[in-house]
Amino acid sequence: MDHLRQEVSLTETVWDAQAVLDLSALKDDVGLDWYRGEVKAGRLAVYGAHLGRQRVGTVLLRYEQLDKGREMVIVAAAGYSRADLVALFLPRLETIARLYGCRSVRFHTVRAGLVRKAQRRGYAPVDIVLRKVVDGR
Repeated sequence: MDHLRQEVSLTETVWDAQAVLDLSALKDDVGLDWYRGEVKAGRLAVYGAHLGRQRVGTVLLRYEQLDKGREMVIVAAAGYSRADLVALFLPRLETIARLYGCRSVRFHTVRAGLVRKAQRRGYAPVDIVLRKVVDGR
């Protein structure tokens, strides 16, 4: 429970070796080159997640203007810690969203455990995405 005494912070940063290390753990079909390109083009912001002075994760964000207001989109997030990073950092991301004038926060996931954690924090499913690979690769 040592993490409970450490300061929890998210700071905007640049694409760096730590981002590559953290995000390479994701099992998605997008890949690091796409993330890097979106950051370079200015379409994604990189945030470092810190417990005390130690960086324990990386979060990629973008903002979308919807009919009912602005929305923060958590495009990717990954990190390493014995602490519950969702419990520690999701409230911080919500604070950032409010500071940037957002009415909502959205993320996509295939992880059932993350869905349950998010639902306990007031998140609700808003759509279902289905995919079928048709090229055989």
